[in-house]
Amino acid sequence: MFLILFHKRTAILIVSGFLFFCLNLFSQDYYTYYKQYDYNEKFAKRFDEAILHMGKAEMPEALAVLKELYKEDSSHCYIQYLMGVCFTEQNPPDPLSYYYLEKATENILVDYALFSYKERRAPVFTYYYLVKAYTQHGKCAQAEKAFENFHLLYGIEKYDYFVVNAESLIQACINKDFSKSEKRKNLVTKYTDFTLTAPLFGVQIGAFSELIPIHEFNNLRNVEAYIDSLGTIRYIIGHFPMKRDAQSLLNAVREKGYKDAFITNVNVPKKFEEEIIIVNNQSFQKKLEGNIEFRVQIGAFKDSIPDWLAKIYLQIEGIREIKDENFTSLQVGPFQYYEEAELNKNKLIVSGIPGAFVMAFNDGKAVSVKEAQMALEERDKKKSVKEKHEKE
Repeated sequence: MFLILFHKRTAILIVSGFLFFCLNLFSQDYYTYYKQYDYNEKFAKRFDEAILHMGKAEMPEALAVLKELYKEDSSHCYIQYLMGVCFTEQNPPDPLSYYYLEKATENILVDYALFSYKERRAPVFTYYYLVKAYTQHGKCAQAEKAFENFHLLYGIEKYDYFVVNAESLIQACINKDFSKSEKRKNLVTKYTDFTLTAPLFGVQIGAFSELIPIHEFNNLRNVEAYIDSLGTIRYIIGHFPMKRDAQSLLNAVREKGYKDAFITNVNVPKKFEEEIIIVNNQSFQKKLEGNIEFRVQIGAFKDSIPDWLAKIYLQIEGIREIKDENFTSLQVGPFQYYEEAELNKNKLIVSGIPGAFVMAFNDGKAVSVKEAQMALEERDKKKSVKEKHEKE
């Protein structure tokens, strides 16, 4: 999750009016500006409680508090922004995300550095989260407009994580073939022999638009993955000439907790022509071996390090520079367990580094966090069983 307390303003922005607003605001006495909103101690305490929940990635708890505060002051753009962030970071994302973020854009402060409950204006990063919220719900045109506002107010000269990430979200939203081409980029497949015309029955566990490591089906064996021409990936067990054999397997699979599994004819070229065998130069069936570690990425740049990232570099201990073909990433770590990395990430976010996120690596190669967690859990279980046997 990203706890960025910065940004947005309405879709069509009159720049001259906006600049006049900012200059006029900064000319006011700061105390006089806030005095007109006389919040009590209870409001302040509840606000701090919401921020703490967000720092711990406890979005439902944060939302419960923010909703109470919103009832007291429904024109508080900062609270609207925070609610929008929470709805964006929920799983699955909630359409209320862009509803509240849109409301928050009515009062944006560009030079945002205050985290007090008395700050009623929303940060520039409201527009960044609007890009994310819109793309999560297929609103690509709105996302493009939000990005234009974000880049304008954030800084046209900047090309950091937020700009790159927003651009990639929009690209993925607009180009229907984007996700398919990205999925196939590191895949090796083999074509299935369809010389037989008779049906072959298997059990389909699921079909997804994104590649899921087979190890996530950790209580099943002999799972195969097939990708079709549209990029849909289907996970199958079994190839039986007799449907009753597939029915027995289906019963066993459902007992394992896969209630939505069903029998399907796998002898269909349109759906099951290409079996995935290699991902990122490794067997798709192969489990992670070797060293597994987690790191927190705090930023990335393409050419020269931007000013905002340079300042962070001087504030945080233990930063490592990781270079690839296109970017240089700044990371903190490594951490042995995900929980350590997540705790460190949340501390960095609360301290004012909004885009921090956790990454997983296996012998130096990036892997999914979920896959790394599952591999470590399995190792811990084996270690526990071994120690138990040794004691006996």
